[in-house]
Amino acid sequence: MEELVTKGLTKNIGVCNVTTRHLREIHAYAKVRPAVLQVELHPKLTQERLIRLAREYGMAVTGFSTLGALSYIELNMATQSEATVLDSRV
Repeated sequence: MEELVTKGLTKNIGVCNVTTRHLREIHAYAKVRPAVLQVELHPKLTQERLIRLAREYGMAVTGFSTLGALSYIELNMATQSEATVLDSRV
C-alpha cells in the first residue's frame, strides 16, 4: 500500500478493525501512515480510546454498523439485544 502512495496511484491508506495496540505498531514502523480508521462504532460500542488515539495521529474516523451488527446474530456471536442498538419492540 505504501508503494501505491509513493507511485502516486493512491492518495491515502486506511486501516480497518485494528486495536489501539495495532494502531500504535503501525505508526511506529509505517513510512506512509494511514489517514483513515474504519471501525465498528455505535452506542453499545463507542471505542473511545481507539478513536482518541486515531485523532491524536490526525486520522479521520469512519464507523460501520452504526445501528448494530445483525450479522453477528447469524454467526452466533451475539444475541438480538447485544447486536442491535434499535430494539424492534420500540
